[in-house]
Amino acid sequence: MAELTRRELVMALIPAGPHPRLAGLDLTDLDLSRLDLSGANLRGARLCASLLTGTLLHGAILEEADLTGAELEGADLGGARLRSAILTRVRLNGARLDGCDAQDARMDGIEARRSTWRGAVLRRARLDQSDLTGADMWEVDLQDAMLRGCRLAGAVLEGAKLTDADLTAAVLQGARLQHAQLDRAQLKDADLTGADLRRAVLQRARLVGTSLRRAALSGALLAQVDLSSADLTGATGLGGRR
Repeated sequence: MAELTRRELVMALIPAGPHPRLAGLDLTDLDLSRLDLSGANLRGARLCASLLTGTLLHGAILEEADLTGAELEGADLGGARLRSAILTRVRLNGARLDGCDAQDARMDGIEARRSTWRGAVLRRARLDQSDLTGADMWEVDLQDAMLRGCRLAGAVLEGAKLTDADLTAAVLQGARLQHAQLDRAQLKDADLTGADLRRAVLQRARLVGTSLRRAALSGALLAQVDLSSADLTGATGLGGRR
């Protein structure tokens, strides 16, 4: 019998049940676009440079999987388990990741414009130099996350938990951060021009060299925050909670 190729093996396993078991398999550089892999067990699998455009991965187990350089544009990863997964340089434009658990995941340099992460848990995740322009991250948990140089212009971060997060030099122009928790966050040299920070918690946040031009700060908690070197030109609501 001829030896099965990796793709043939995967295609044979997928119809085997509603939750195919693909844990630990080497699926590098395969075209798995638009397949239904909902609930699949892909723990520890290698999916480097794989094509997963529009693939259904809702509720999939991807813990400790390596997806370096994979194409996941328009994919559905809602509720997926991505703890300690590697997603460096992955393209996630327009992807859905609502409710996913990506704690401790490595996501440096991802491209995820207009993606949705509502209610996702990304504690201690690394997102340095990533592009999340226009992303919907409503009530996302990013405590202790690394977002240095991250592009978040126009992103929705209402009610987001960013306690102790590192947003050094991040671009948050026009971002919606109402009620966000930014206590002890590192915002050195960040650009928050035109951002909506109404009723956000910024207690003990580091705002050295931060641009808050035209930012809305009504009701924001700014206790123990040094604003002496921040650019507050045109900012409103500074008479709020201090």
